[in-house]
Amino acid sequence: LAGGTDLPSLGDGLTLGGVGQSGGTTIATLIRALAGDSASNILSTPSLLTMDNEEAEIIVGQNVPFRSGRAIEQSGQAFDTIQRQDVGVKLTVRPQINEGNAVKLEIEQEVSQVAPRISGQDAADLITNKRSLRTSVMVDDGQMVVLGGLIDDVLVQTRNKVPGLGDIPGLGRLFRYDTSSKEKRNLMVFLHPVIIRDHNDMTGQTAAKYNYIRAEQLRSRAQGVLMMPDDTVPVLPDWEALLHLPPPFEATAAATVRGLTIQPPPGRQ
Repeated sequence: LAGGTDLPSLGDGLTLGGVGQSGGTTIATLIRALAGDSASNILSTPSLLTMDNEEAEIIVGQNVPFRSGRAIEQSGQAFDTIQRQDVGVKLTVRPQINEGNAVKLEIEQEVSQVAPRISGQDAADLITNKRSLRTSVMVDDGQMVVLGGLIDDVLVQTRNKVPGLGDIPGLGRLFRYDTSSKEKRNLMVFLHPVIIRDHNDMTGQTAAKYNYIRAEQLRSRAQGVLMMPDDTVPVLPDWEALLHLPPPFEATAAATVRGLTIQPPPGRQ
């Protein structure tokens, strides 16, 4: 409306509106009813293989540029300095194998993401949400242990109103816009260490990971490629077939190329 206040962006839902006139004054009303419910389950399963008392690290995410400062050249022109940081899932672990089946683990776990920009938020650059954990535990071989957890419950209520008119009891609802949102996040970190003592253990663990990926590829191939029925999802070869490599190439006494027989020179067979 000309000279009025912009309404917040409206999503899908029920909208009722009308325009009336009284004494030459035009009155517009808008009633908005919107309800939404969404749920997401994010599972990150990083795995690491390292030697005894050697630190290993895995990072799965993005390398995001952040503004770290501002400098001025000799010409007087100002420019921003950029520093890149990893944003995503980061796991650092150092194992120490004790006598028996116990493993001491020094662990650093971090989950970070770039927060969406909020209108009116006073921030010089990007904002990241980070949840990190640092601990040291003693775990038996093959045992599952929970390192820590976080339950985050956030309720946000927002009210946009016409000054004065929006505070009138009952009638004030016609001159304000109320929104509320509730977000609940559960973060749990589990750890499953396995001691690899010999070649057989190494082969077994590698085969298990390999076959898991291959099974997921076969499941995707069975579902097909959306909108592309003639294409298929690539699949890794069978693990047993992969272990048996073809015999090495050996030069023969003669080779045939497109019907032409080539004899090697004497002494070069």
